[in-house]
Amino acid sequence: MNPFRAVSRSLRRIDYHSARTERNPWTRAMAWNLLLSLVAGIPGALATDWLVVRSTPIMTISGRLFVDDRGQLDGFALDSPLRMVGWEQARPYGEFSLSVQSMAWGWPSVSHELLASATLSITRFDGAASDGSGRDRAVVASIVERCMRPRAEVDRSLVLSAMNRADDGRARGPLRLGSLLFNALVEWPIIYGAGAAGIWLVWVGAALAQVARTLRRRRLRARGRCPRCGHQVDGNLWSARCPECGEPLY
Repeated sequence: MNPFRAVSRSLRRIDYHSARTERNPWTRAMAWNLLLSLVAGIPGALATDWLVVRSTPIMTISGRLFVDDRGQLDGFALDSPLRMVGWEQARPYGEFSLSVQSMAWGWPSVSHELLASATLSITRFDGAASDGSGRDRAVVASIVERCMRPRAEVDRSLVLSAMNRADDGRARGPLRLGSLLFNALVEWPIIYGAGAAGIWLVWVGAALAQVARTLRRRRLRARGRCPRCGHQVDGNLWSARCPECGEPLY
């Protein structure tokens, strides 16, 4: 079977049924909804790529910082067996908590991914503020490197690369174009359905408004008033129109 001939026959069938379809405001609105939802698929996928963020915790390292007898800042991790001997005699400096998580952007599939993102918080005992940068961050990096030596090399390099990454380890990975197109394909029926629901609500509202207008006109006619402006027309025997607004009475 010739595929080109089959496609041509299908297109002719679509044109035939489209020409026989009744054109009314409902069908026109649904046709525009189909077109606009197709156009909005890519912007919708880009919007979810920026707004939908999923993070998965990998590990959390907590520890303490102190100043040794040489005046150098040092510390240790609480869950590490490599604690510094004699740290009780040193001057306490603060505590730190390092959270490492993987981050993914996009829905339903991942269009951007970051294998490791590090968030460092340091609490100093003297009450001074610390943003987790500079000397404090370098000391925590050295502590992490010491305490993670018994672990797998891939875990240690992952954490250290996340700490050394700019913007606090929250730089986005490369864009996955295939996942982005898949997200647009999945989100298109959702956008189309939302548009169809909005059109249906507008149609129902217009129908209810028309029913309310019809009932009001009938009620006014039953009271001998003009169905449009409500003017009393019981004594109007010489004209078929309302003397106020010109609405036909009969």
